[in-house]
Amino acid sequence: MKKIYLTAQSQFISEPQEAKILRQKLKDLGIDARRLSRFTQLNLLAVLPLKEKISSKTALYLGSPFSSPSTFDKMFHNLMEQDLPSPLDFMANISNSAIFHIAQQFQLENNSSFVFINKNNYWQPLWLA
Repeated sequence: MKKIYLTAQSQFISEPQEAKILRQKLKDLGIDARRLSRFTQLNLLAVLPLKEKISSKTALYLGSPFSSPSTFDKMFHNLMEQDLPSPLDFMANISNSAIFHIAQQFQLENNSSFVFINKNNYWQPLWLA
């Protein structure tokens, strides 16, 4: 069995905040978050403090029980009314979108994957690593 070493950890825990506040926090960090889903915004705010500790060879695995329900609802509404979702909304609903934006910010060159998890299989991202 391969050994896994946790070299750094970070978390972003906050009271529920309006999208405008999250976007401003990211803007203060130099990130334009206008087209990012709330899920991606929250993930970026959680991992950005680790930027100096992560090498470009780091693999990235993200586990979550959901992505962004509000963005999905918006896309679904557009689909029902116009028969075509906005390409940007569609991209924001791909679960790996958060991974893409994190990897881009950190300039990662290794594997990355989004894994659907729940309370019974929260360890799955570690198995993939």
